[in-house]
Amino acid sequence: LAPAMLDTFLASPLFAATDFRLFLDDRSDSSPPPIEPPKRIVLFVGPEGGFSDAERQRLAAHARPWVLGGRILRAETAAIVGLTAVHTTWGDFRPG
Repeated sequence: LAPAMLDTFLASPLFAATDFRLFLDDRSDSSPPPIEPPKRIVLFVGPEGGFSDAERQRLAAHARPWVLGGRILRAETAAIVGLTAVHTTWGDFRPG
């Protein structure tokens, strides 16, 4: 991801309008998710090989890292797993 593209999105009104921001990362410590379901979530999924250190630092200033386990996933699989985890934690798949 080009640094200018990431910075442009982080400064966008769309990003500012979100309630909760996460980035999938296997090198950071996860912080506990909020108990109350957020209404608007941004979920960043990195490229194959994960985010660069510079991207991780920029994202950490605006979003929380979220570790979904020890497996390294392909980018397209990580997006599906991440969205499933969001729905399991706060959405339609939440246990009753």
